[in-house]
Amino acid sequence: MIMKKNNAFTLAEALVVIAILAIIATLTIPTVRKRAFEEQTATQLKKTYFSLEQALDSAMVDNGPIENWTGDKFTKYILPQLKIIKKCDGNNINDCFKSPITGMTTAVVLSDKSAIGNVGDDYYIDVNGPSLPNQLDVDIFKFTLKETSEDEVTPNG
Repeated sequence: MIMKKNNAFTLAEALVVIAILAIIATLTIPTVRKRAFEEQTATQLKKTYFSLEQALDSAMVDNGPIENWTGDKFTKYILPQLKIIKKCDGNNINDCFKSPITGMTTAVVLSDKSAIGNVGDDYYIDVNGPSLPNQLDVDIFKFTLKETSEDEVTPNG
């Protein structure tokens, strides 16, 4: 009589493999989520920055150079060029832009759900609008409106 040996994993071996896979998943999932958040944030920031840049260019075509602008540049010249779904100022500023930034008097939510607010010539983009985390350099980024001379050297040239 020939005995045939069954080649199979024991229950203990299968449980060890499952435990190892669970540990690997526990270690990698937070990294994957963080990387996905960073990529999504970068993409949205580029998109919103491009919208702001286009609005600024259009405002300069309509109103001349920035140095000739008077008053609140953001409200008077740039906002009319943006695709806004909600505008907030005064007491309801937090409806558009929940942030630790003080002195913001006007903010808007754009059609892509990002938000832009300003304090003087400093512009803040919140890539996910009023949604959390609302932290500077995490989902809120600062840009400054200033004139540049043609003699200035840019990083690319």
